[in-house]
Amino acid sequence: MFVDFGSMPQDSMTFQQQFKQHFQEGLALQQEKKWDDAVRKYQTLLDEGQGAITAEQASVIYHNLSTIAFEKGDNLNAFIWSKKALSLNADNTFAKALSTEIAKKYQPVQIPHQISTIETLQKVTLNNVGLDFLFLGFLIFFAFSIFLALKTMLARKKNQIESENLSIQKKNSVGLIVSFSSALAVSAFFLFLTVIKWSDISVPKAIITTDNTSVQTASGGNQAAIFEAAAGLEVDVLKIEPDYVQVRYPGAFSGWVSKKNLEILSSPSWPVLPAAK
Repeated sequence: MFVDFGSMPQDSMTFQQQFKQHFQEGLALQQEKKWDDAVRKYQTLLDEGQGAITAEQASVIYHNLSTIAFEKGDNLNAFIWSKKALSLNADNTFAKALSTEIAKKYQPVQIPHQISTIETLQKVTLNNVGLDFLFLGFLIFFAFSIFLALKTMLARKKNQIESENLSIQKKNSVGLIVSFSSALAVSAFFLFLTVIKWSDISVPKAIITTDNTSVQTASGGNQAAIFEAAAGLEVDVLKIEPDYVQVRYPGAFSGWVSKKNLEILSSPSWPVLPAAK
C-alpha cells in the first residue's frame, strides 16, 4: 500500500517537504552535470527515506540515477538502476524508454544452462504480458465455457422432448459440446499461464553488481565457492540474512552471495534498499 499524502501525520508531512527540497537540489545538480554530487544527494535521499517515501518516488530517484550513469557511460549501473526503477513502478514510462536505450548498449552476460519448457514460455510469451490480462482472459473463457455448458444441457433436454429433426438436433448438440470443450481448454491454458506468471513475479529478484562475485555453498566468510557470477546477472532471491543472501539462477546454480554485491529489486513483500554503491 502506497503512502497517501493526505492521510500522513504532520511529522511525515515535514519529512516530505524536506524530501522534495533535497530532491530538487539533486535535480539541479544533475542538470548542471555535477553528476557525482547529484548521485550522492540521491543516494542520501534513498538511505534516509526508507519507509517514508513511496515506491513511485523511489522509482523516480533510481531513474535519475540511471540517467546519470548512462550519460557517464557507466552502462552497468545504468542497467541496474533502470531495473530498480521499473521494479518499484512498472508504469514509469521514462524508465521504460531509458531501459530500451540502455539495452542497445549493454547486455548482461548470460550463463549457459538447461532451459526448461516453463522458462521458455516465460521468456517468449509472458515477459510482455501482464498478470491482469492473463487472469481476465481466464475469467472470460471460463464464463463462456459455463454458458456453453448450460446451453448444451438445455439442448439435450429439448432433444428428449422433441423428436422431430432428431439428426439436426444431435448435430447442434455435438457442435455445442465441441465449443464448450474448446472454451474450457482455452480457459485452462490462460489459468496455466496465470499461475506461471504469478510464480515468477512472486519470487523477489536481485542483480549481481560486482564482477567475479563468489556464490558460496553457505552464508558467512571462508565458505567454499561454487560459482563466480558476472555483474549484471539477474537471480532469484530465496532468503535474506543480515550480510548474505541466498540466490538461485534456474538451471545453473543456487548458493549464497554477500549482500554488498547485490542490488535487490523491489517486491510487494520486500523493502526498498539503497542504490548500488
